[in-house]
Amino acid sequence: METDKYAPSLEIILAIKTNFGVDLEWLLLDGTEKEHTKLFVTRLDNSEIDLISNFRKLNARDKREITEIMKLKINHYNNP
Repeated sequence: METDKYAPSLEIILAIKTNFGVDLEWLLLDGTEKEHTKLFVTRLDNSEIDLISNFRKLNARDKREITEIMKLKINHYNNP
């Protein structure tokens, strides 16, 4: 990978980010920093992590149901 012979898969990139806490923007943009640009905002708080973790445990039908409930909630907030 280091000699540009191979391109890493998305799984590899995400594993590097997860396991080593590497900023994706830094990793993908060759270490160059952009002051006003943030391509990836991936910081999750504990409740978001729990939500995603629990959502992944559901079957497809229950995932659709939860997604619809979330849409209803968001619609309620946007249209009080």
